[in-house]
Amino acid sequence: MFSPLLLLTLTLSALATPPPSLNTTSLSQQHPSRIAPRFISGGFYDKCKDVRFYLAKADDTHPRKNSFTGYKSSPWLVAKCPDKNGKYLCTRLALSKCLLNSEGELYRGANGLKKGKNDFGNRVHRTSIDLNVAVGAVDGYLTCHGNWGILDYCSGRPSHDPFLDAK
Repeated sequence: MFSPLLLLTLTLSALATPPPSLNTTSLSQQHPSRIAPRFISGGFYDKCKDVRFYLAKADDTHPRKNSFTGYKSSPWLVAKCPDKNGKYLCTRLALSKCLLNSEGELYRGANGLKKGKNDFGNRVHRTSIDLNVAVGAVDGYLTCHGNWGILDYCSGRPSHDPFLDAK
């Protein structure tokens, strides 16, 4: 049978054992978007109205636009956002300036959706990201990672929806 002194010694040695060291080298080699908080709000959605998503013209006019073979150009986010005087400006922002594709997952990050940049092979992978995380609105302009939206005319045409367009 164990003596109370032996049990106390075993308990104290378990408590005194230092935790395993954190390997900071492996963390620094990971993708920066995975280290940084993934869900920090850019906050455009609560400020802006008439938010739309469009494919670039080269992709939108493609006869098989809903059968994914890769985009020819970046999709766009379009919205009317208030400037500091309350006047709404319509701007468009290329999503390639705001998002990264890493192994088929989307993350916040600048210039990560360039043509031909795909580290997930040719396999299609369904993924999503809250654009309110990656995109903000400052003085009427959509913005992300130092990239600013371009003033545009908001046509009001419906957003591109591949699920509705395929019917």
